Amino acid sequence: MRNGRVVGARASPYDRGMSTVSGTPATDRADVAAQLHHVGLVVQDAEPVVTFLEQAFGLQVVETIIDEAAGMRAVMLSVGSVQVEIVERGDAEARRVALDGAPARLDHLAFEVSDLDDVLATLRALGAESETESPIDLGDRSTIFLRAASALGVRFQLLSGTE
Repeated sequence: MRNGRVVGARASPYDRGMSTVSGTPATDRADVAAQLHHVGLVVQDAEPVVTFLEQAFGLQVVETIIDEAAGMRAVMLSVGSVQVEIVERGDAEARRVALDGAPARLDHLAFEVSDLDDVLATLRALGAESETESPIDLGDRSTIFLRAASALGVRFQLLSGTE
């Protein structure tokens, strides 16, 4: 930026109403209410990460989830209207694979959507693949994850029916 101007900026495909995925006209998705729900971090050890986020940024623990069947523990922390999920895998091999040698890494971005089936159909039409055939019923909500390799290199989680 020089003298209050952005130097060397290129026009975004969004400026032309084009999709960056296919180069085709962007679809009007005003009918689908979506908002960022949480950012998931997978970590070697949850306790020091939670303590750091509490002390450094004032985040507050709002929920702890223990899923013995999946072999994981998650701590949800609140930061404004978004949450940060700290995930610790119980199985050493699952933890090694998820972390790929790092002490922590971004695991997924989770979006709360108004119509999970509609958004999932749109994403599949764009070439995204889900990790499971259909959404998982969590009781008070449904969720499904997209494979990162098929979704811009990012693992996305879709949630519906959240409170």
